[in-house]
Amino acid sequence: MAINFNIPVVIRRTEHGVETRTEAMAMDLLTMYALPVDADVIEGDEIDNRLPSGRVRTVRITNVGVLQSPFGNSLDHTEAHYSE
Repeated sequence: MAINFNIPVVIRRTEHGVETRTEAMAMDLLTMYALPVDADVIEGDEIDNRLPSGRVRTVRITNVGVLQSPFGNSLDHTEAHYSE
């Protein structure tokens, strides 16, 4: 079994007045996004997700945790909890 990262998202980060954007694939779990274990995401980042209606949903990341087995595992991922 593996995690199905099936939603394209854009991770936005602003540091020193400069915005960077990183594209990634994610899974929306209603209170958090599951992202690949090597995703570059930190608290305070914003994630944009284009909805089927064409509108963009933006959430702010409030807590990040990396779940990684020392033996390697297809379930390894980064949890990015958010608020709207």
